[in-house]
Amino acid sequence: VDDALGRLEEDGIVHEDEDGYLITLPPAEAAEHLDAKWDVFLDNLPDTQHNEGFEFNGANNGPAR
Repeated sequence: VDDALGRLEEDGIVHEDEDGYLITLPPAEAAEHLDAKWDVFLDNLPDTQHNEGFEFNGANNGPAR
């Protein structure tokens, strides 16, 4: 639990206020925050294969545009 909480704090999803309460980002904002972090991570992966890995909009909707 401590490791998971530490990671959430490091990622900016959760912070502790001056009274010791844990405050989280609203779900939609947290999702956008994590999506942006993943975009940066994926953009910086080495290009090992030409068509390897692309983001989907959904299971049957094809790649995101």
